[in-house]
Amino acid sequence: MDESQPCGIPRSRGSQSDLALIPHGQPNVQSQITFLYYRQLQPVSEFYREIMGFELVEDQGWAKMILRVSGNAYLGIADEERGFCKAILPGSRRQVRC
Repeated sequence: MDESQPCGIPRSRGSQSDLALIPHGQPNVQSQITFLYYRQLQPVSEFYREIMGFELVEDQGWAKMILRVSGNAYLGIADEERGFCKAILPGSRRQVRC
């Protein structure tokens, strides 16, 4: 039985009731994805893959890419035109609205 989703990210194990807390009340997180939104995916993709050396796990083309940062930690990059949020330029006072 394959325990990975098509993108290679491990599926969560157990049910909601199995999400026990570890000592000190911290949740037992098995993996995580952080999504960042950009105006242009190509140069950003090249930076993360070629300069940072992150492994490409899934490329959904027009919308987002999933990159393995370390172990079960992932970075998702999304096109602001097709994602849920818009990119915010450095120094911008615009608030994030998803």
